[in-house]
Amino acid sequence: MKFKHLYVVVICLLLVTSVTNAQEDELFGNLSVGKSFAGSGNWGYSSALTYKHIFDEIGWRRLSGDFGTNYKYGVWGFKGGLSLQYTFDDEIVNSLEVRPWVGASLRNELINHLAMIQVGRLEWRNFFYDGVDNEAYIRTTFDVGFEYELHDLNLETWAVETGYTWYFLKDPAIGERYANSREFRFLFIKKLPKAKLIFGYKAEKFREFDGEDHGAAHTIHLAVAL
Repeated sequence: MKFKHLYVVVICLLLVTSVTNAQEDELFGNLSVGKSFAGSGNWGYSSALTYKHIFDEIGWRRLSGDFGTNYKYGVWGFKGGLSLQYTFDDEIVNSLEVRPWVGASLRNELINHLAMIQVGRLEWRNFFYDGVDNEAYIRTTFDVGFEYELHDLNLETWAVETGYTWYFLKDPAIGERYANSREFRFLFIKKLPKAKLIFGYKAEKFREFDGEDHGAAHTIHLAVAL
């Protein structure tokens, strides 16, 4: 193994330790299945179905469908899509969110098997409720991540992904009890012949909602990308 690449794994582990703390936070599970399609030229398309659930006495869960397109131009990617999310919240109100979005990405190869990916997005979030006035607002997000392929550990079909996402939002909408402020992820990627298995840990920090601090959450993430 080349020791100049070992620092990548060490930094990832230190970041996980810095995000994790001893306070009592929420625990979530996140399960996703996605499919990517190659289009003509530099075009690509994707879809995903995601289910997120909280592991305690609060009745909260969310079902999401995501559809996107991407155009690659060298190291750049130009993106757009639509997200549909239905949130079940027994304490506040159920809601349907319709979220069209556009964005751009930049991928740079830093050293062998190590890439840095930056993604910026502009989202138009529309919330629909039963018996409550609907709401809408625009949110921007920025994500920076690193993907390290573990070739030097003789694990050619494995990679590690770590990254940080910032959500720029003034106030959450009605019923948006767990509105992200920022998120850290540490994921393992297993490359299979016709799919990818992605699993790991996410630490999410929430904004205040209705004058109450909802703190943070630890999320167990599992995804299959076909």
